[in-house]
Amino acid sequence: MRITSSGRLSDDMREYLQESPAKLRLAFRNCQMSPSELSELCELLGECGVGSLSFQQRDFGSRPLLSNPDAGSILDSTALQQSRYLRSLELDCPFFPESVAAAARFLARSENSAELVIHLRREWFAGNARAAQSLCSKLTELCASAQGARLKIVPHQRPSRLQAKAAKETVDDRGRQRPVVRKPAQCLNARPQRLRYRCLRPGAGKALGKFKLLGIKLWPYGIAGATAVRTLWPSVRATLQGKPSWLGIAFGLLGIGMFPFSLVIAAFRSFWAYIGVCLLWTIVRQLFGAVRFIVSRRNRRRKAFLELD
Repeated sequence: MRITSSGRLSDDMREYLQESPAKLRLAFRNCQMSPSELSELCELLGECGVGSLSFQQRDFGSRPLLSNPDAGSILDSTALQQSRYLRSLELDCPFFPESVAAAARFLARSENSAELVIHLRREWFAGNARAAQSLCSKLTELCASAQGARLKIVPHQRPSRLQAKAAKETVDDRGRQRPVVRKPAQCLNARPQRLRYRCLRPGAGKALGKFKLLGIKLWPYGIAGATAVRTLWPSVRATLQGKPSWLGIAFGLLGIGMFPFSLVIAAFRSFWAYIGVCLLWTIVRQLFGAVRFIVSRRNRRRKAFLELD
């Protein structure tokens, strides 16, 4: 998605936001934007106004929104800080210690006293305990400051632990019910359910990817081959027994898809291997013929010399 100040998408969004900005809640999920595009988007949202704004980036393959030098694009956006309608800014994306200072500036400069919601997930700090400890200490200091009342930290834990720890409610200065902010160190104690699978998946892929034959991965094509045998064998057996079932064979090949393609790849690479073997055999045969010609010629000369004697 590309948003420019003079683009059609910008004009459409501006017209949409100006209808009832205080009631709008926008969420941007897994957006791949450059720092300049993200800055222009924040400027547009701040000028037009939006009640609740959320940036969510949970895909590990995406570039972190708050990594340097992108931290100022959201939290240090002057338009968002001066927005009259912004009540809540939610960040469900990798949050690093370098971004805490920008969060403090946003809370201090927000003209509408907007609430800042920060999500903490353990997988963002896998293998980097020092960064997690630094983030916890800085967030603890920010929670204890004057702006900490408008800071909300959302931990993501296992369902069993969430059910065991019921969130207590308290009343803020506006008379609204809000959950008590937990200590940042407690938010990173639980391991999400999908983290184990995400950690094991690359290792399993590397281990199974080593099993190859003629450059073809045996793991996925082995599954396709087993499926092909189970799907195609009844039709093939009926054809061999004199009852052709070409329609079943065609549907079976169409259903598994990858298996016939693997056969084409194997046949193509086997063809080049066959050409190489034929070329090598031709060279060896020519060399053997040359050696045999030299030896036979030498024997004829020796025989002719003996007859003259």
